[in-house]
Amino acid sequence: MERIVIAMPRAAVVLAMLIGGLLIAGCRKPHRARSTAGGSARAPALAKVERQGRLAFTILAIHRNQIPLSAPPWHADASGTAGAWTFFDARTRAGIAFGFGLRDVTLARDEKSAFSKAMLTVPDAPSGARLAEAFSKAFRGQLPEAGPARPLRLRPFDAAVLAAGAKRTPSGFVSGGGTWTATKLFVECDELFAEVFFNFDLSQKRGDFREKEPRDANNLVAVVARALRDGRRPARTPATDPQIVANGPTVASWQPLVLGAVDYHEFAGHDRCVVGVREGEGSRLVSVSLDNPSDTRVVAELDHVATKLHCFRDEGPCVIDEATPAKRGTRKDAEPRRRYLIDKPGGEKRPIDGAWSASAYVPLLAWAPDASYFVVADWKPKPNEKASYRVSYFVPRGAGEWTTFDAVGEDSDVMAWRGAGAALRAVVRIGNPWGPAANPRYVLLDPRTGLRSDAVGFSPPKQEYGLSPDRKHRVECRDNEEVIVTEVASHTSKSFRIHEDDRVFLDEEDDCAAWRGNRQLQLLVPRTAFIDIDTMKMSYAFGEDDEPQRLELSDDFRWALSTRDDGLYVGRITQK
Repeated sequence: MERIVIAMPRAAVVLAMLIGGLLIAGCRKPHRARSTAGGSARAPALAKVERQGRLAFTILAIHRNQIPLSAPPWHADASGTAGAWTFFDARTRAGIAFGFGLRDVTLARDEKSAFSKAMLTVPDAPSGARLAEAFSKAFRGQLPEAGPARPLRLRPFDAAVLAAGAKRTPSGFVSGGGTWTATKLFVECDELFAEVFFNFDLSQKRGDFREKEPRDANNLVAVVARALRDGRRPARTPATDPQIVANGPTVASWQPLVLGAVDYHEFAGHDRCVVGVREGEGSRLVSVSLDNPSDTRVVAELDHVATKLHCFRDEGPCVIDEATPAKRGTRKDAEPRRRYLIDKPGGEKRPIDGAWSASAYVPLLAWAPDASYFVVADWKPKPNEKASYRVSYFVPRGAGEWTTFDAVGEDSDVMAWRGAGAALRAVVRIGNPWGPAANPRYVLLDPRTGLRSDAVGFSPPKQEYGLSPDRKHRVECRDNEEVIVTEVASHTSKSFRIHEDDRVFLDEEDDCAAWRGNRQLQLLVPRTAFIDIDTMKMSYAFGEDDEPQRLELSDDFRWALSTRDDGLYVGRITQK
């Protein structure tokens, strides 16, 4: 089973080496914001400090070991609770009172930046109105007219800690040598979204909001006004929206799969999951039964951090990717990497060394059908150009030399395998297969000798988008306004009208829905929502305030995983 990442980022965070992440209140980060965050969180320094919109504040009090609440004062004591938060009382220079909270999490090993949750609070709506006015003046954004007064429903949203223990300079923040924490908030409410830098120094009890993009000013002010002054719109329910029903897929019986610091996990076959658990400076890679977590088998012991497992079959052989940071704080995507071969889970590790760079990866069709060879792909600079192209290395599982396939300036990708034993051949595509300049050619490669021959009779598989796993239905998104489901055999279609509140979260360049089994489509919006193609009705898998942390679903739509502060949890998907 392949892993399907559904909601929320990709990481957790420690705040100022003391608490973790940054928290602010509102709605969930839309999908388009996640991709923006993923790139920004890697940077230890922020944009220039000078000439930015800025709203300074003083920290008055710090409240540790808290949990967030849905009503004033918005937090309460929770000493000893895993995943507790730290809240702060603050005041702007104009005397406007507000608060913010930070969820306590553990900084992942060898990382200086990561994600958490943030919550911005105010004592009441009038205070929220004053704060929105202050944001309007500081960031030169238009203050929207007050809407209908609704009860405030403050909720956490995403934040990225970009640097901890940072030093402030005239041009920005530099990691190390200081006491500042530099962060970025992904503030949102209803259909509104904006990003803003948020920096603070706990030792000096001061901080500020800083402009990220001038174009975000109007949205930033609108989010603050909507969330803290007017109140969020009520959630849609079956009682208020005829397209929503209560009896859809849910996740039941959550239980711990692996407790501890989880560096890596991936669904595997036969209802199992492979998990990398941190142990000191190294990690243990284990295979765990989703149905019975006590059924745990050791796959490998590693000196550092597992980043990927590529198995021929569940019982092996497998290639393990391991990140081997040269020093603490090295980013995972820039770390030196090693690869190991094991013939079976728990078997002896054999280091795999080659001419590839740290950017090399193991592609989808890595293993030959007889498991005698596997492929490592890498990038090389094009001659006389500031660009790169892909090359492939064919590595024998046993003794022997590895073979390089280099098309010198053109991409090469393994598309299929033919034969076995001495007749084993890889079908390799050369050239660009996309767009009007497409010029792909196909050759056969003998991985033992490196000899090439024409791939006579080979026709690449036709790309068919939007098909259900059983290939009986096709889904299409029409202008992000409708989801169209067509039965392949009869060519009859049904449609689901996407609510205007959800359209803003959809990207015109991406799909708006994805298959989850043969009957359900997941609408790719922040809340976990499914469309039943039989009834063309939508349901929510969780309550508005009960969305799990970093939810993932198996591709057979039977299991759900949630990465939490204390470990990895598993639940069974039930369909009514």
